[in-house]
Amino acid sequence: MSTQKVDLSVPGKLTIHGVTKDVTASAQAQVVGDKIEVASNPSSPLVIDMTDYGITPPQVPFTKVDSKVTLAFDIFLTKSA
Repeated sequence: MSTQKVDLSVPGKLTIHGVTKDVTASAQAQVVGDKIEVASNPSSPLVIDMTDYGITPPQVPFTKVDSKVTLAFDIFLTKSA
């Protein structure tokens, strides 16, 4: 059994490298069998700047590494016994 996807806005706190910031992720949820799947919305990804968390982008010769990182997630929730 699968149901139609529902758009969600999921506020929370993200901690990386000891730095915590408020973020809001755009997600989609749907029932899949006996589980609820909550996944990041591919059309509206959560993008963070690693320098905001005190992380210096890696340096690679002849290549520029962007400080922006896209975070994605796919979580399945089940009812506990």
